[in-house]
Amino acid sequence: GVRGNKLVEEAGIESVRGRVKVDEYLRAPGYENVFVIGDSSLMINEAENRPYPPTAQVATQQGKQLGANLVALLRNAPMQKFTYIYRGTIASLGKSDAIGILKNGTKLKGGTAMMMKKLVDNRSLFMIGGLGLLLKKGKL
Repeated sequence: GVRGNKLVEEAGIESVRGRVKVDEYLRAPGYENVFVIGDSSLMINEAENRPYPPTAQVATQQGKQLGANLVALLRNAPMQKFTYIYRGTIASLGKSDAIGILKNGTKLKGGTAMMMKKLVDNRSLFMIGGLGLLLKKGKL
């Protein structure tokens, strides 16, 4: 986000359009203990020679990997390289319509896609805050 971009700029870390090109361990260039994830990170998908998109799907996987790598650093164990796993894409188009593409290439639209979008959103809420957050904010 904007605040992250400002911090990167103030720290003197090189960026491209506000995104820091990170290594396979999500580290900023030239730093062993500075990590950048989410919208502020830029990581190239070697298979496609394109950057991974700045999406929540990428950011949550980066966050999980960074957490494991921080634990590894504290235990003097080797870190693991970040590997993105595409799980499909889904987007709402209003209150009752959506579109999506599943991991296997199956295309969804309309009510079926909206049901899947709600399922994805509810799962995210549950993973972040458990049943309490799901019941409070969920789309049930």
